[in-house]
Amino acid sequence: MKIIVLVCFSLALCSCSSNRDVSQNTINNNKEYNITFNGFGRSFYDPEMVDLGFKVETVDANIVRAAEVHKAKQETVKQYLLENADKIITNALRPSQVVREENQGSNPEWKVRYRFVSDYFVRAKVVNDIEDFQVKLIGSGVEAIYLMDFFSEKSEKYREEARNNAIDDSRRKMDSVARKMNWTNVKVKSIGFNDETFVDYNSNNNVSSLRFGARSGGGSRRQSGEGVVKGVQYADAKVSIVYSYEMIE
Repeated sequence: MKIIVLVCFSLALCSCSSNRDVSQNTINNNKEYNITFNGFGRSFYDPEMVDLGFKVETVDANIVRAAEVHKAKQETVKQYLLENADKIITNALRPSQVVREENQGSNPEWKVRYRFVSDYFVRAKVVNDIEDFQVKLIGSGVEAIYLMDFFSEKSEKYREEARNNAIDDSRRKMDSVARKMNWTNVKVKSIGFNDETFVDYNSNNNVSSLRFGARSGGGSRRQSGEGVVKGVQYADAKVSIVYSYEMIE
């Protein structure tokens, strides 16, 4: 009698365990299961334009002299931009900022000085001599190029291409597993994307740039490459697709 009770209790436990597992993985009491496959896609392309951000800066203890030197630098930069007007789509100059700085040290080399800063923003056509353009820009009086953002007018097309590649990647993974596991009636339940755009910079050059702002999404020091090389710009897409499927038993 005790043996019969123990056997029934064991069977009941197995039945409960089995039902619990199925209920967690089925929908509407049908043998339909869900599974997620992630996919990755990348699309390479040639950038057509570049946004450059750079500054002219002058520091001097004499404010009058600082203003004169700064104005002369601005004229030199302006002349260089005019000489390269065929490469420039748009350009803008922010009003100069003048800052009075005081040195509170015990034996300072200077006590008061004045800093003039002018920020420029240029959108230029990407050409083979973009490297030379930057070097000569520095030579014209620019202290630093702090923004260099390559992009294309067809960026949305390349993002879509990357998304399609990500979907194909996810689908290949799912098809491979479905064939081996004898899944049937596979359907897409939901899909979500995460897109990003990157530029690869070659580090074998002395002209550095700092990419920041709304377009690049944060600052990071990079090196500019030797000209613009095909394929250095790419769009990435990551996708998560939830599939439903049925098992053949």
